[in-house]
Amino acid sequence: MGTYRSFFLTGLLLGMFQLGLVAQSKDSIATAELSGAWLMDAALQMEKSMLANRNSQKALEDKHREDQLESMRSRMYIFYEDGQFESSWVSHGGSQIVYGKWDLGKDGVLLIELEDKSLLSYGITLERSRLQLTPGISGQSEAQTLYLKRFEP
Repeated sequence: MGTYRSFFLTGLLLGMFQLGLVAQSKDSIATAELSGAWLMDAALQMEKSMLANRNSQKALEDKHREDQLESMRSRMYIFYEDGQFESSWVSHGGSQIVYGKWDLGKDGVLLIELEDKSLLSYGITLERSRLQLTPGISGQSEAQTLYLKRFEP
């Protein structure tokens, strides 16, 4: 009877150890897939933005729309494997850059803490070389969903 109990406990411990490895490897895989440089998909972002705002405000004037599109084309989001975050873009002829830290929660939610201590939360949809970040904190509107594509130099 004692032998069966030893086998059972050994099997239980090994099973728990394997489950821990599977969970860890899934987290590692998700982190590896998200890590890297991402560019905003400016055409899709503009399309979704205009659709979201269609009823609440009139269409953007051509000049403003072109400025906004140019800014969107320049937006880059970099998720470093060590948890560092960087976002850069050009606006009104000047370069902008924001730093912070990112983490992927166990629930699959992306958390980004910026240098100014503001916290952003996004649900993630990752398909091949496309990434969709949907705001998860109240105060962030659906119109602020980000549509990104992997940067391939």
